[in-house]
Amino acid sequence: MKKLAVSPLALALLLVPGAASAQLTKAGTFTTTTTTKTGTIAPAEEVVDLGLYDASTTTHTAYAITKNVPTYAYTGDLLLDPGTTPTGPSSACPAPTATYDWDKVFSKADEWGNGTFGAGYWAGLTFSSRAGRAGGADTFRGEAMARAYATVFGSDKEVTRITGTGQLVGTQGTSSYAVRVLGVTVRSRSVSGNLTESAPIYNATFFSQSKTIWLGPVPVKFTGAVKGTLGVDLEASYATSTLFAKAKPIAKVYAQASAGVDMWLASAGVSGTLTLVEASVPSQATAVVSPTNVTFAVHSDLVLASLSGKVEAYATLPGKRWTMTLAKWDPLFRGTYPIIHATACTNPIVRPVCGDNVCQSGETSTNCSRDCGAPPPDDTSDPDVPIYCMAKPWMCQDL
Repeated sequence: MKKLAVSPLALALLLVPGAASAQLTKAGTFTTTTTTKTGTIAPAEEVVDLGLYDASTTTHTAYAITKNVPTYAYTGDLLLDPGTTPTGPSSACPAPTATYDWDKVFSKADEWGNGTFGAGYWAGLTFSSRAGRAGGADTFRGEAMARAYATVFGSDKEVTRITGTGQLVGTQGTSSYAVRVLGVTVRSRSVSGNLTESAPIYNATFFSQSKTIWLGPVPVKFTGAVKGTLGVDLEASYATSTLFAKAKPIAKVYAQASAGVDMWLASAGVSGTLTLVEASVPSQATAVVSPTNVTFAVHSDLVLASLSGKVEAYATLPGKRWTMTLAKWDPLFRGTYPIIHATACTNPIVRPVCGDNVCQSGETSTNCSRDCGAPPPDDTSDPDVPIYCMAKPWMCQDL
């Protein structure tokens, strides 16, 4: 029998499927023909990072926030800045002011961000006194308030205003709270006497704003929505001529974005959440009234977490992707910042005296004609009749 000689290379080719075809010749040797398989190899996706959409940092004058204007004696700077330590000494009592009416406002306020996303707040405690007129009762009122502002794609709005109030008129106390969103009251309650309540939390999407931004050759419509949770804790109690009011407005406001694209073969998306304002204003006011003065204490803090988070966007076409950071912020403020802590404060009460020939604050011709003169006589003249009433009297029956 004649042996078949096979080279090692030919054997190797025989053992590799699809690598080659072999033919046996009469001389007992192999000839080979190599075949090549063809196919499409997907290219790696090219990613283009467009960076931060708006890196500027500006304040928002559209908010019209009055920043930290103290109305009481205080030594030190009330302005918050990134280096402010969230602790501090107690404030001195407001300087006594002998007057009929006085209002003390203790507050902190700030704003930050840019025209793409921004935020601001006003937080504080208002304590006021009104001396009774013409034998009327004195009035004392303590109110804690939190206001939050937001900017999304150039739209500036006051998102919410939350108040908790305790008021004493003579010996009668009233308690109330209100939660307002974009100028509309969404939760409120007012009662006579004592009240201890944690108002139901209000959750909602407050407003949205859209803008088209080009990511490479792809126009993407981004919609930013401002959402949040709001509420208030309130405790108010009264005993004879003593007022105790404790309130804690709470606001958590954040922004999210969505993306849409109307272009063949293109897609777009967005991810992330931006915290605009997380603030609560735990505040407390007490007042004890005597015929000649009021002794009071006021305490208020701001618990704040400011603009922070990251919102990223992308757009794609086959083989290419464009990415952009719509917003990226590190927390500017995070902690508890004192607004006012003052105890054992006093303020004289000055009462208008009817009959001293001086028309003083709160005195009118009605409650003190001896000092302010007689009231003007009632107008008994016939009202003017519009000309059209002559021809169409049926339109003027109520005149």
